[in-house]
Amino acid sequence: HKKACKQTVRSANVAKLAESGEPMLKVVEREGSGPKVEAGQEVEVHYIGQLENGTVFDASRPKGRTFKFVVGSGRVIRGWDEGILSFKVGERSTIYVCSDWAYGDDGIPGVIPGGA
Repeated sequence: HKKACKQTVRSANVAKLAESGEPMLKVVEREGSGPKVEAGQEVEVHYIGQLENGTVFDASRPKGRTFKFVVGSGRVIRGWDEGILSFKVGERSTIYVCSDWAYGDDGIPGVIPGGA
């Protein structure tokens, strides 16, 4: 039941994103207690990259390490560069990103379908 519930919540949030016309939707799971992240700041995150159907295409925890990047540097998808700017240090959130702010119409062949 837990997996079905997660799929229902994920589908509802994807629908909210589509209805909003916005490029991104953030759902806060745990508020951060630190300062808000700023452009140019190096951040260290754990992440799960998932498709709308729940398929995980990448994740940091199985690799046993966090992922570090400088916010706003263009090293990651635009959804991350823009989305992380709304985080506070210590926050845990899920970001739903439209394809334009993720991997676009081309996707990543064999990993992420175009338009995902």
